[in-house]
Amino acid sequence: MNKKTITPLVGLTSILCMNFQTGSLPQGGTESEGEINAPNILILWVDDLVPALNTYGMDYAISPNIDKLASRSAVFQRAYASVPVCGASRASLLTGLHPTPDRFTSFNSRADREAPGIVSVPEMFKDNGYETISIGKVFHDRDDHGTAAWSNLDPLDRYDYQFVWLDPESEQWPGPRGRGPFYEKPDVSDWDYFDGMITQRAIAELDRLEGSDAPFFLALGYFNPHLPFYAPRRYWDLYDRDEIPLAEFRQRPEGAPGSLGGSGEIRAYGDRDVEYNSEEFHRIAKHGYLACVSYVDALIGHVMEALERNGFADNTIILLMGDHGFHLGEHNFWGKHTLLHGALHTPLMITRPGQQPMDIYTPVSLVDVAPTLLDLASLEKPDYFHGHSLLESLDGKLDQLEGITYSRWQSGDAVVNSRWIYAEYDNGEAMLLDMENDPLATRNAVNDSDNADAVNLLKERLHQFRTQARVLP
Repeated sequence: MNKKTITPLVGLTSILCMNFQTGSLPQGGTESEGEINAPNILILWVDDLVPALNTYGMDYAISPNIDKLASRSAVFQRAYASVPVCGASRASLLTGLHPTPDRFTSFNSRADREAPGIVSVPEMFKDNGYETISIGKVFHDRDDHGTAAWSNLDPLDRYDYQFVWLDPESEQWPGPRGRGPFYEKPDVSDWDYFDGMITQRAIAELDRLEGSDAPFFLALGYFNPHLPFYAPRRYWDLYDRDEIPLAEFRQRPEGAPGSLGGSGEIRAYGDRDVEYNSEEFHRIAKHGYLACVSYVDALIGHVMEALERNGFADNTIILLMGDHGFHLGEHNFWGKHTLLHGALHTPLMITRPGQQPMDIYTPVSLVDVAPTLLDLASLEKPDYFHGHSLLESLDGKLDQLEGITYSRWQSGDAVVNSRWIYAEYDNGEAMLLDMENDPLATRNAVNDSDNADAVNLLKERLHQFRTQARVLP
């Protein structure tokens, strides 16, 4: 099926107030004797996933199951994370709130502690009769919101499994924090790593739910392709390492603020005697990342088969998304933790029964997911959400999308629109990146006189976002 292409809106300050009306019945939903056939919700949340996928125009990732899902989805080509780190991004998305200097700031941020009194999205579904199920990495901490949010909480604690290596040789290459090497490729089955275990659990849950009268909200959080790059050998063998395209620009942007740091994440793992950021390192690391993407793709295929087998496909809304981006050698960074495009940009695709496949290029934020989910299920939304629903955009109506997003990391804030990334840091430094004319982000253009009007508009909107982020009920 051919996809419809939706082009971005131009307006920069068009929407300052959000519409909080209750959503409409999803396509594919039915009414019987006045009752709405509530749709099931399946969230496929893939940690550190970048748009290195065919549906995003990057044809070097082998991901046939994600490609198949994308072919019947609304694919948001320009989705951005609120925070480029796992815990904070997830807490922001699941509460519908922007980050602040005191809220959602780090990898171990907890929504229940940093936004006390705020009802999480899964709890809203639970309160409306849904069986809510958390499997794998959903909130960063498994017990964040705990049984208040989840009817069924996965007993597997990822911290017991995520750093476990399966190749005996990996023991020879410990990292400085007691973790293993940054990659391994043992000849093991799909089920031996943590992501395989949680896939089996998700399949078992779908089998169990087949006879249930209650709708379900199932969130399945994959750890891969987060570091370390551990995947069964068969997924490494899908790629010719010498043919994998590497980052074109490996320097810091010229004139970048000193506050623009990199990420030392990969240095927590053993190097296997590979010199950091050498050509060999770039090839191995990107190969490992892609192998992990292909591994998760295969696991998603098993979940989709179970969804079909149990008769849920005709009444299930599916979201596939990352939690933020990941630098794959750009600027010689391997990790997230920046306000650059690579760390903020992440996949988001939504499908529902009867969904017209389309590509949407208007920038949207992951903080928009919370109101969208509630609209898709025709549930009432709280009026404090900082994001706005994407429901109408699934029908190709983009009038309600502002086309600008807000992100924060440590001492900096940023806004992103269809052309620019503008960031300000607490010490007064600023950065402007022109994604249209300088897609590799080779230089900071904030002081160019031709950009003064753009800077002023972006600065104004950034300050409005900062103010909005502090408004709570």
